[in-house]
Amino acid sequence: MENLQILAGPKALKHIQRHGLQVEDVTSVFAASGAAKWLTIYGLDRAVFEHWLRPRKSPLPVFGTSVGAWKLAAAAQADPGQGLQNLATAYIQQTYQNKASQDDVIGETEKIIQSFLPHNKVEEILQHPFIRYHCGTVRCKGLLASDNSWSILGGMSAAMLRSLGPHKNYRKIFDRQVFSDPRDQVTIAAKDGIDSFQADLDCSNFISAVRASGSIPHVFPGIGNIKNAPEGIYRDGGLLDYHPLPQRFWPDHGLILYPHFYPHITPNWFDKFYPKRKASGVQLDNVVLLAPTQAFVDKLPGGRLPDRKDFKVYQGKNEQRIERWLRAMELSQLLGDEFLTLMNAGNIGKIARAI
Repeated sequence: MENLQILAGPKALKHIQRHGLQVEDVTSVFAASGAAKWLTIYGLDRAVFEHWLRPRKSPLPVFGTSVGAWKLAAAAQADPGQGLQNLATAYIQQTYQNKASQDDVIGETEKIIQSFLPHNKVEEILQHPFIRYHCGTVRCKGLLASDNSWSILGGMSAAMLRSLGPHKNYRKIFDRQVFSDPRDQVTIAAKDGIDSFQADLDCSNFISAVRASGSIPHVFPGIGNIKNAPEGIYRDGGLLDYHPLPQRFWPDHGLILYPHFYPHITPNWFDKFYPKRKASGVQLDNVVLLAPTQAFVDKLPGGRLPDRKDFKVYQGKNEQRIERWLRAMELSQLLGDEFLTLMNAGNIGKIARAI
């Protein structure tokens, strides 16, 4: 396997070494925040949702935050391949002249949402034969409950200070708010000290919830008073669950499939600043992580993943950025091809290794 690696927690590794991995073995699918980094695994996601999962019969809960929530909303449509392509294409084609204002970002973001999530697709998702969609947001407290620039700066600074201590310190800054397909039986049970709530999705609040899940402070305004949820301002779920760690709040003890652009999980957004803060194998006991190898990353333009910072790196050079991101999207098909080849061969147990 040159491009794709299979990593697993202790319980998951034992299972796939003994029994392999069948479609019905997977009891949830997770997706992480990461903005443009998602393009790195676009082809892998298409292989998983468009092909491998097609024969599934039993309900499959899926959970994501930020762009992870967006891609799952695309993948949960009647035609997942087209949904994912619409999202990736629109995301890549974002265009900003010189320094982007917040109004520019809002406008481009709305174009993306309209391209992959028009209202008629919401009903498809909520009627999907087996996917049960969930997305994570945070309900803000204190300064972050305002869209005033200085308040947001103060709130993010306070959150950064709290990141120096235990994870439960965030409870004074954020509540975890999960929006869920009402057909599903998953009940959020937070074990990390964060007050957590769950609200039903319907056609009237779905797009607001998805929009909130990607509402990055200082980049996009918070989304207020979403139907079925407590009153408040909702922002990017990745602030709390950056690469969502199932052990913290998800009640599923079966196998969780986690297509990811990194071979590790960084649980909180603020953990990015502490390189050692990666989830351990024990914390990912029942997770099967699908990730690109370093050899694959080396093939990407510049030998690195696409990144939201590229908007600044290529400011005024949109064509160059678009070309690089399109190339990453094209190369990601290698990951999907290897995954399907591996699953058809049935020898995943020989390839998988411990996280």
